Amino acid sequence: MGDTNNSGVHNTQFFNSLKSAFESDQLIKLTLSKPLPNIKWKNIFVRPITLKEEKVLSFIYRSQTQDFTKNLTFDEALNEIQNQLGSDFKIGSLFTTDQDLILKFSKKGKTQLQKLSATLKKQEDQETHNRQKTTRVTKHSYLYHLGIVDKNDRVIDKKQSKYKQINRFLEIVEHQLQGLPNQDQIQVVDMGSGKGYLTFALYDYLTNKLNLNAKVTGVDVRKDMVQLCNEIATKVEFDGLNFEEGDIQSFKFEGQIDILIALHACDTATDDALFEAVNSNAHLIICAPCCHKELRKQQSGKGSNNPILKYGIFQERQYEMVTDTFRALTLEKHGYSSNLFEFISNEHTRKNIMLTASKSSKDVNSKLIQEKIDDLKKEFGIDTQHLERRLNQ
Repeated sequence: MGDTNNSGVHNTQFFNSLKSAFESDQLIKLTLSKPLPNIKWKNIFVRPITLKEEKVLSFIYRSQTQDFTKNLTFDEALNEIQNQLGSDFKIGSLFTTDQDLILKFSKKGKTQLQKLSATLKKQEDQETHNRQKTTRVTKHSYLYHLGIVDKNDRVIDKKQSKYKQINRFLEIVEHQLQGLPNQDQIQVVDMGSGKGYLTFALYDYLTNKLNLNAKVTGVDVRKDMVQLCNEIATKVEFDGLNFEEGDIQSFKFEGQIDILIALHACDTATDDALFEAVNSNAHLIICAPCCHKELRKQQSGKGSNNPILKYGIFQERQYEMVTDTFRALTLEKHGYSSNLFEFISNEHTRKNIMLTASKSSKDVNSKLIQEKIDDLKKEFGIDTQHLERRLNQ
């Protein structure tokens, strides 16, 4: 049951318990919830972490679309929580190893303090710290020039999702690199590099974090974007990174490609990038397909007995899966081990499927794989698929 003492007593008890739990290493976490309608953040999560041998409190401010993180000393944190709780947020939930305390504020400012048995038995104080230790994005000036961080190296609010995407991309690359053969120099081509967020991050990660000799080339059709990225690369002294103007369909890279990247290349442009990778015998392929139109166009005017395909949205998603399955199987037929998975959460983008493929030393049963491809064609009434067609030319 809730204690019905006055708000001053409730506040004192709540914040004294917070201080005591922090000092005795019994604090697990604190959550602020039930914000006022005009408040940007939906929740604030607070956890103890250790940074540079100092115990601090890590704040995660969460909205529907982004997270913002900052670390504060206990006195700074206490002031921040006192300013938020009771004004912007109406519920504070304190979790310690001994008990839970729930402080609630009514619309009229009255408070209720609930004391409950501890519901969290395991300390979580290292969770945020561990994530920070495994962050693969280094603090480098290119992030500032690309508009990801401010002059104080803090991630800009509206770029939080982009920063997470970059780190997730590097995490995927890190795992894939384990199968890359040892060599003096790694050649990387990013087809459709855009503003170069991931291209810069990958070059920085390969050269400055892994100490590899890497040459990275970004390719984009927009002349102004190529010029901007080359200017930034020169400014931050990324000597092995350059950007070239060209489109995926016609661009020809001179020399061996070790890693080919094609993120969100529209429709059959993804197939053109994959063709270049296979044709160059690339060791590693990383692509995020989008705008799957080719196979759906082949169905125009054709009837279907499948009731699912009666509805446009399901038809669209069906052919996204079929197209990427075609691509994965075709890559396997040409000696690659392929995988399809979610790159990032759906809340950031619907275009969140990633296809990776690495050169395999295993024997390939081309006949069996072709039978699977033919079965797909028959089941979905498909004549041919762009990647298959280009590789068979």
